[in-house]
Order: sequence, then C-alpha cells, then structure tokens
Amino acid sequence: MKCIYHEMPSDQIQKQLEEARSNLREDRFTFATARSLPDPGSISKTRKNIARMLTILRLRELGKASQVEGKVKKKSAREAPRSEPKEAEKAGPRSRSKKGGAK
Repeated sequence: MKCIYHEMPSDQIQKQLEEARSNLREDRFTFATARSLPDPGSISKTRKNIARMLTILRLRELGKASQVEGKVKKKSAREAPRSEPKEAEKAGPRSRSKKGGAK
C-alpha cells in the first residue's frame, strides 16, 4: 500500500493531521463513555496515520525527502557511501565451546 501523504504538500498534511487528531480525540471519548465503537480498529488506524503524517513532515524538515511537482526524491541505496565492516564482522563467526565438558 502506497502512502498518499508523500504526494501532498506540507500545508495539506498539516490540515489532515489536525483533523486526524480531532477524530482520535472524539473516538477515545466515545469509547470511554459508551465502551463501544462502530469500528473498533479506528483508533489504531488513526494513530498510525498520524504517525505517517508526522514522519513525512519530519523527513521534509530534515531535507531527506523533498517534494517536487508531486513526486518525492529519495536517495537510493547505491548513492549512499558504503561503510567499512565492523571489527566483529571482519573476524568472522565465533567458535562455540561446549559447556560442561565431555560425558
């Protein structure tokens, strides 16, 4: 499932974020008073959508994802510099010794 928030401008995401937060508040209030909701999964879906929106906004703020003409530019794995392997990876697998000795 592709996230639709990548294609939205930041100000529209902010509006959607405010709406989602108010819906979450209303759903929590309804659940607290009536102990039932028409869609029990709506609270978790709304929370996840809020997290997606905040993530997109934060990435744009940091400059890791920029919106240009409705498309998102992302750094590919090939463009990223390769780091040297860690010391543990250079040494290879560890040898396992048996505990307790031979029987």
